[in-house]
Amino acid sequence: MGIRFNNEAIVAGSSSIPLLSLAYLAGAVLVLNLPRLPKFHLDAVLILTSFLLLLACKHLPFRPLYGYCLASFFLAAGVSLLQSGLILEDQLDPLLSGQTVTVEGWVSSLPVIRKSDNRYSSDTADEQDHDAQFIFQPVASSQKLPRNIRVNWYRNAPDIAAAEKWQLQLRLKPPRGKVNFQGFDYERWLFRRDIGGLASVVSGNQAMAASGASPALTGLRWRQHLSKQLDELGVDNSPSANALIRALGIADKSLIDKELRGLFARTGTAHLLAISGLHIGLVAMAGLFLGRALLAVGSLLLPQLVSRLTAKFSRQQLILLPALLLALVYATLAGWSLPTQRAVIMLLVLTLGVWFRRKINPWHAWSLALLAVLGLDPLSVLDPGFWLSFSAVACLIFFLNGGSNRNRLYSLLWAQWVVVVGLLPLTLLFFSRIPLASMLSNAVAIPLTGMLLVPLILLALLFAGSLPGLATALLSAAASLLDILTRYLRWLDQYIPALDLHWSAPAPMVLILLVLTATLLLLPRGFPKYLLALLCLLPVLFPFRSLADYPLRVEMLDVGQGLAVLVETPEQLLLYDSGPGDGQGRDVIASVIRPAVRASGKSLSVIVISHGDHDHSGGLQSLREYYPQASYFLNQPVVDYARPCNLSESIPWLDTAGIRLDILHPNPELPYQGNDSSCVLMFRYQQLGILLTGDISQVIEQRLLRLYPALQATVMLVPHHGSNSSSAEEFVSVINPKLALISTGFANRFKLPATTVVDRYLDIDAKVLDSARCGAVRLDYTDNASLAGIHYARQSRAAIWRQASGDCQPGPDLD
Repeated sequence: MGIRFNNEAIVAGSSSIPLLSLAYLAGAVLVLNLPRLPKFHLDAVLILTSFLLLLACKHLPFRPLYGYCLASFFLAAGVSLLQSGLILEDQLDPLLSGQTVTVEGWVSSLPVIRKSDNRYSSDTADEQDHDAQFIFQPVASSQKLPRNIRVNWYRNAPDIAAAEKWQLQLRLKPPRGKVNFQGFDYERWLFRRDIGGLASVVSGNQAMAASGASPALTGLRWRQHLSKQLDELGVDNSPSANALIRALGIADKSLIDKELRGLFARTGTAHLLAISGLHIGLVAMAGLFLGRALLAVGSLLLPQLVSRLTAKFSRQQLILLPALLLALVYATLAGWSLPTQRAVIMLLVLTLGVWFRRKINPWHAWSLALLAVLGLDPLSVLDPGFWLSFSAVACLIFFLNGGSNRNRLYSLLWAQWVVVVGLLPLTLLFFSRIPLASMLSNAVAIPLTGMLLVPLILLALLFAGSLPGLATALLSAAASLLDILTRYLRWLDQYIPALDLHWSAPAPMVLILLVLTATLLLLPRGFPKYLLALLCLLPVLFPFRSLADYPLRVEMLDVGQGLAVLVETPEQLLLYDSGPGDGQGRDVIASVIRPAVRASGKSLSVIVISHGDHDHSGGLQSLREYYPQASYFLNQPVVDYARPCNLSESIPWLDTAGIRLDILHPNPELPYQGNDSSCVLMFRYQQLGILLTGDISQVIEQRLLRLYPALQATVMLVPHHGSNSSSAEEFVSVINPKLALISTGFANRFKLPATTVVDRYLDIDAKVLDSARCGAVRLDYTDNASLAGIHYARQSRAAIWRQASGDCQPGPDLD
């Protein structure tokens, strides 16, 4: 392209820039791994210390470079603490949780429109009912509210558009989410995006004319206009292609369904769905071609002007301008998302180097880009994309030989191999998956996206207003190419499936082994690298089982307002209930249950659905897709692959460790009665009893006491999430649990658990553990059935962004 790095060999320590950038990175990483924000003003102390070190570097008893690195480290730590503190200070006042306020403000994101979720409704919704989700920026309110609020408008949401001004009545909630030992961290996601509160709309009206919008909202209004044009020009017979066109054109992924996301993830092409460094780089490359073409045409039409320009500036300087311009336009289309910001900063570093006629060393460019990204936003280290993008470039710089005379095809294939293998450790740590078809899929998908799809879509957007016929033809061509691409990816997915890994090894050990594996695979020939790499990878592919010391583990997952419990023995893994969902893929299986199952090192062998309510059975369809080999037991809904869960059935259970499993309810002769037909399970292990009760009412509690007069349990799942309709005093007294587990959603609209119910358990000296306060709760039992430990996800995954759970166990400690 006319731009080449000076690819000299870089010896560690020969330049201060990489060391300074790595020191800055270390400072940001350290702070953002703290379990909590320091209470005193440590940020000011660290920033002041960094400036003092800079002033005193020449007078320190060691090399000045070490002083500069220390100053860089302290500055990054101080700035990270400062930014984190500002975000946390802006979060919703806990006193406002549950209150309804009237707010005027701006819709500051493209709304995500979905069909209404009626999991808690008994009526049948109209097919046109839909929900809307968007970010709201308050400008006028009687209360002090966060800068950004994530709003859900449930049922009959109006046609709301980005950059519109609305007056809304909002029911407020703090930025709190489900916390489990593994899986997606929603609170971290909110913190990273500076979202200080959550809310649902009670009522709302569009406000007066939208005046006074910021430049950012003006750009958002442009994206909304383009979104509407894409709706009008879309290809009717290809919804998947339309969804992908929106993702590649304006970074709107809301229409991409679960199946399509899974396909791209399994084939290692999920990075194409988000406008990121790759897309910006491809557009910038197109800009370089455009710059060359403009110079060539200008030399013919305006030779004198071109001669004057080339006399003052080099051709490299001139052709970089359209590249940078196109990249900026595309980043605006993407809403200046975090990955696009990083890519534009890296491109700016390259552009400045060329314009100031500096001979750019690749490591210097990489280091300056790293410093620029972290300097502007130290919280970038929380993004997987940050690590993947900078690691990919580092691998290319380190392992590619710039002076190689090999042919271009070989160079492209080698570069692909370097990136795939080099990113293997991070890919596995972030996604627990090896997309074996990654090289074959990206070899087609990347050039197709960069050379054809993105240019076609951008040209269609350019001509959408003036030449709609041409724009439609361009989008149809893009849709046809996307259909070909998805068919190709499905073929690869069928014959080269992704390797999903199950492990429970500590993350540091996994990372070390994976880094060693990747390094060995990229070493030159003549070294016994493949055998050594395989030996390093074996403990990752075939990890030791997690229950070496504990023959029984019970884990109540945090699924919000619903229920999911895992019971694990050395031989088996049983799931009791699936958590909430709508039965159509909107559930917690992928985000909560699958990560927990992966961490066990096993697959689910038995799945029991207590009853048909959506907060217990809503993920059944997804469970069937992920775990078709499991034995299913449920009473509702009636499906051909499951057996009923009642007294006439016996669940296949290997009790080699002496752990028995019995069904206590319901009777097969009784009709289905909703909550009261919940399948009640009892696990017995020596003197230990674990009772899983579903949503039974006091009527069924009395029936259980009549059928099993000596019924007792050490651990009991509190019936019906702690509702007043359950947990009668006699039942609680007879069962006499030492541990009472309650699964509820934080600040749920049912106001569960009821205070009177909690008091009944506290009165018998039970320890009450609520998932809304503790997150997921894990119980480990030893060979003699004694409790080895109680673990709380909110404590195990304590983080600077995590709201303190306080005392998540209001009952007395166990002996």
